[in-house]
Order: sequence, then structure tokens, then C-alpha cells
Amino acid sequence: MNDYVPPPEFMPSEAGWGCTFVGFEEREFTKRIAESVHGIIWALLEVGYDLSRLEGITVSARYAESLAELDRGFETSAPLAPTQEYGTGMAMAAPIVREGKIMSRLMLDASIGVALLSEIEQERSFGLCTAVHELAHVFDLANKDKAFPGVLLKPYPGPILEVEMFKLSSLAWDEYFTTEQSARLRPASLDDCDEVLETALDDLLARLAEARRAFFTHRDFGRVFREMSTTMQILLKFSAYVLGTLDGLGRGDEYGPKSGDKIRASRFQTTFDSLRQALRQMASTYPTWQGVEAFAPLRAVAQRALEAEGLHLAMTDDGQMNIWVLHPENFTPQQHMAASLGQPI
Repeated sequence: MNDYVPPPEFMPSEAGWGCTFVGFEEREFTKRIAESVHGIIWALLEVGYDLSRLEGITVSARYAESLAELDRGFETSAPLAPTQEYGTGMAMAAPIVREGKIMSRLMLDASIGVALLSEIEQERSFGLCTAVHELAHVFDLANKDKAFPGVLLKPYPGPILEVEMFKLSSLAWDEYFTTEQSARLRPASLDDCDEVLETALDDLLARLAEARRAFFTHRDFGRVFREMSTTMQILLKFSAYVLGTLDGLGRGDEYGPKSGDKIRASRFQTTFDSLRQALRQMASTYPTWQGVEAFAPLRAVAQRALEAEGLHLAMTDDGQMNIWVLHPENFTPQQHMAASLGQPI
């Protein structure tokens, strides 16, 4: 029998254990879902997860509505919404602020709660893997807030180029870590995330190329930067899902079973391999990071990835950022000073 008791400072508060159910009528059913989620939380506490920043749990039959209505505790430009990139999101560890402290609320679509109680192993493992993945986000957010306090959910404290590359690349770490942590619970998750990358790869590379070509018609440096950085962010994130799952399954030197051939045959292979190295470098010192410089390897990958697509960035001596867009036919590069220090595009 395991008599291990997690340290009190790792435990969610009494409120953090609370489950709110939206759109459910049968009380006994919701009680079973809550017990299942609590069992997962307790198991993670026993292996050393700090879940003290878990503010609570919502399981909703109206998931999109519940996300939109969540009180974040800080000003945002738009309400939360399920991800819609090549699939619809069904779970999220939503960052919030309560009494000045960064917390997370676990938001689950009702289908995840139902899956946790399923008698079908494939469905139950999907629900378990999803819940652990999101609770790993809770753990990771707490660790980052300790490593660089006063930085998260605020303007990034650095030169404009670092700001933009952090914004572009940080999601890759988030998804690498959480998929690495949850992969062993459902090895089939590799097929799922790899299929997304394989499906999206050609489209995203085409979008990058088209944004670059379109620049030579509209000549808007802010627009081409936004379009290319947003697309590259998605591509790095989808790649990180696959890389994290491979590492979690002990298959770290491999490529995805479906996306691998496409990546090796594309101009993206160098970026993919560099991303793997950068994420492993960050993981080697996690969670004892000493500030935002822990993300320097990932920022460098993001900048080189844009350069490989024809968008070159450089800091000036006076703290501004220059953008060069290389013509697809290798004509004379266009150059423009597009943003100044402290004013992200």
C-alpha cells in the first residue's frame, strides 16, 4: 500500500477540488465524474505534481459557452474559445488570476467527463490522457510563474525581437511538455497528433509562401510579419505535439509515422530537427529555470524558422527591429523598420 502523502504546499485548496457541472441533470453521474477527476489529481500529487494553482474544475455540456463566460480576472482582448485549428478543442487549463495570483481552471467538455467513466478502454484512456495533459499545463504554469515571477500574463520584459519570438514559440514548449507527460497513458495519441501535423504541413507551408509573395503587392511589413509569425506559431505547436509524444514514448529520435516522410522531403526538416534539440535542451534543466532566458533556445529556433521562409529580423542599436522580406525570386531584399522597442507588432 502506498502511504505517500503529497506536501501540503502542492495540494489544491479546498476550492480547487470543486467541480462545477454545466448542462448535467443526473447528480449521481456528475458525482462519479468528480470522483474520477479527483482520483487523477491525487495520483499526480503522489508523483510530485504541484497543483496548488488549480482553482477549480468545470465540466460543461456547453463547453464553448462556459469558456466564453469564464472570469479570467484580468483584461483580455477576446473571450476564451475552443481551438479550431484542424480540429476542435475539448479541454483547456485556462490561466486566470485570483487575488493577484496566477491560477488555472480546468475546463472540460462534457464528452471528456463521459469518457472517463466509459467501460470501453479506448474511450477511457482518451479521457484520462486528456485530463492529465491539461493538469500538466496547471503544473507547468505554476513552475514558470516561480521561475520568472511577475512575467506571465503581462508584457514580456525584453527587447522587441525577443518579445515577438517568445510569443511565437512559447506554445511549443507548453505542448511539448504536456504531451511528453501524458503520452504513456495513451500511446495511440501519437497517431492523433501526427495525423494533424501531416494534414496541416503542406497547407501551413503554402500559407507562409503565399504571405511572403503577397507582401510584394501590399508592401505592409506589419501585415506580413503577423501573417507569417502566426502561421509559424501553429506549425511549431503542432510539431511540438508530435515531438513531446515521441519523447514520452521513448521514441525521441524518430519522426511521426505519417508526417515523417513529408517533413524529410520538405524545407521544414531543419526547423523540425532544431525544434527537437531546443525543447530537449529546455527540458534538461526543467523545472529549475532561472528566468525567461530558459526560452532562448526556442526563441532562436523561431527566428531561424522565419528566416528559412524569407523573413529576416534584426535588432538595431537604438532598440528597434528591422524586417527584411526576401523576394521569392531572390531579387533585391526589401527592408523596413517595422516596430520599436516595447511596441510589439
